[in-house]
Amino acid sequence: MKKIFFVGLAFVALLAMTACADTNASRVQELDSFVVNVEQKAASYDEAEWQVADQTFESLVEAVELNYDQMTPEQQEAALKAIGRYYGLQTRHGIERAAEEVQQAIEQLPALLEGFTEAFTEGVDER
Repeated sequence: MKKIFFVGLAFVALLAMTACADTNASRVQELDSFVVNVEQKAASYDEAEWQVADQTFESLVEAVELNYDQMTPEQQEAALKAIGRYYGLQTRHGIERAAEEVQQAIEQLPALLEGFTEAFTEGVDER
């Protein structure tokens, strides 16, 4: 009877470890799939879509972080790669936004300079 009990206990323990491994693998896979989806659509995202993506990403990372110590080294590496790719996408998006703002400033610069120089020349003509 003890033998059956210990075999059953070992089976339950093995089942629990397998379930955790499957859960960890699915968390990593969900994170990676999300990042792949963002990579494919990032070029057309507006600011609201980026905010939603960032919130989703943070919740996925939080789920991975809670179980990071129970993951295999391969799962940990896959999670870190996905996180790194997402941060890379965020950085690229930020650089693109900054470049757009600089371009707008450059386009507005001639009018700004013209107004600035007019402030000096208008008073001179009247004297």
